[in-house]
Amino acid sequence: LELGSGPLPTGWHQGGFGNCTRIFEYPVLGYGTNSKAAFLKIENFTDGASRWYHDDVPVVPGARYLWSDMFTSSVPSQVTLRTLMTNGQYAYETIVHLPQTNEWTKAQAQFVARSNAVSVSSFHSIGTNGSLVIDDVSITRLADPLSQGMITLTFDDGLQPTTTIVAEILKTNGIVGTFYPVSSRVGMGGNVTTNDILQLQLDGNEIGVHTVGHVSLPADPNADESINLCISALRKMGVNSLTSLACPFGENDTNVMRMAKEAGLICTVTTDPGLIAKGDNLHNLNRTSVHSDTTLAEIQAQIDSALAQKKWRIFAFHYCDGSTGYYSVTPEYIQSVIAYIKSKNAKVVTVSEGATILRERGW
Repeated sequence: LELGSGPLPTGWHQGGFGNCTRIFEYPVLGYGTNSKAAFLKIENFTDGASRWYHDDVPVVPGARYLWSDMFTSSVPSQVTLRTLMTNGQYAYETIVHLPQTNEWTKAQAQFVARSNAVSVSSFHSIGTNGSLVIDDVSITRLADPLSQGMITLTFDDGLQPTTTIVAEILKTNGIVGTFYPVSSRVGMGGNVTTNDILQLQLDGNEIGVHTVGHVSLPADPNADESINLCISALRKMGVNSLTSLACPFGENDTNVMRMAKEAGLICTVTTDPGLIAKGDNLHNLNRTSVHSDTTLAEIQAQIDSALAQKKWRIFAFHYCDGSTGYYSVTPEYIQSVIAYIKSKNAKVVTVSEGATILRERGW
């Protein structure tokens, strides 16, 4: 957004629709000293939206990309990815919903280019009375994780203060994880709140499905309802993408796999330990549980095996607050695990990112 004269930055466009007054300004003061940003505002709103969007960027089908920008907004906003496909048609998908923020905030979301994609553009928009300022927009291709194997960190049950502790450690180290809250417990004592979940999402983490009440799915006559009600509840909270299921207690069977597929989920994780290799069922993925008696040396060896064999390993954590119990580890333990992952230059992905990569490559 630094280049441009007149009402538009170079390569950028104004857009919108509906019954409202749309106001655009460029340049305005951006993020950082003397930087330029783009401003928009909606007044007299009845319906519609207003957005800034940029020229198409070429992409490689099946490749992973990171979209990011800096923004401030007086109302919630969203980012939509428009993909130009080989048949000349456009496909649209919302890649992130963003909360109102009075301070410059970094937004980011990963995506995998469609198999028939030619190019993409991102639309940052609002759909009510309010204002939005954007700066430092970028779309960057990410390295292929399979060149070194993949590591995923998951955190079950939506526990507090574990979630806050882990989220800060992940953010400080510049990596993301997958969090599986139990939807009926959100907002209850000792559990995450809706705001916690939205902040995790804003930081680039994945929110996954862990059912309504944490009941074993193979034994639950209402398993289908438990999965779908959890999806519905998380969507109402503002979770923008729900594509992975963590089976309570790791218990899975063919009926659960079928239900997950019918619910639109692309993958399911268990707690059966082991690496994930070509040909494995994406709805019965291995996941290695970490307990209080799991040594750091054991974790390091498991990471090493994934990297050496260029395969995928998913770790499952529960309490990470230093409390006592079989499922508890300390914050220092988590930091040591992450430090080792970074020392090995391992590629860290969320569950859904890993599953999408494998699916795109025909695993």
